[in-house]
Amino acid sequence: MHVQQTVYRLPRRGFFHEPPKNDGSARQIYLTPTAIGALSRQRAKQGESKLALGATYDDNDLVFAAPTGGPQDPGVFYRRIARIADKAGIQHVHPHMLRHTCASTHLRAGTHPKVVSEILGHASITMTLDTYSHLIPDMQADAAAELDRRLAVDP
Repeated sequence: MHVQQTVYRLPRRGFFHEPPKNDGSARQIYLTPTAIGALSRQRAKQGESKLALGATYDDNDLVFAAPTGGPQDPGVFYRRIARIADKAGIQHVHPHMLRHTCASTHLRAGTHPKVVSEILGHASITMTLDTYSHLIPDMQADAAAELDRRLAVDP
């Protein structure tokens, strides 16, 4: 997936498209086969809307567009996330938490922080490490155990 633009909304002014805020924000993100399948289904659904609306479809080449093709109101996404979380028995979920979950999962799995920084589009690895430094103590213990395992010498 290529992140090429930022879409944001200003109350009473509408939606705006801009280049990403920094050089690291415009990026390529490698996706899992599951994510690619979900995005393919989403694209097919958008294609159906585009065919149904014809020339009135406002094609902005967005991943998650409104049924008319333009930017989707963020409230729609927020409500969908809340509904899914509620079914899972999780309360007070905010869409930005998905980003934190992605970063935390990667770091705990041993993904190099520079790679996590690139996935998130942070301007620097420092920003990633400052934001997720609370995960480091656990990671240090795991790293020490792994180093001990690799350097173990039979007496």
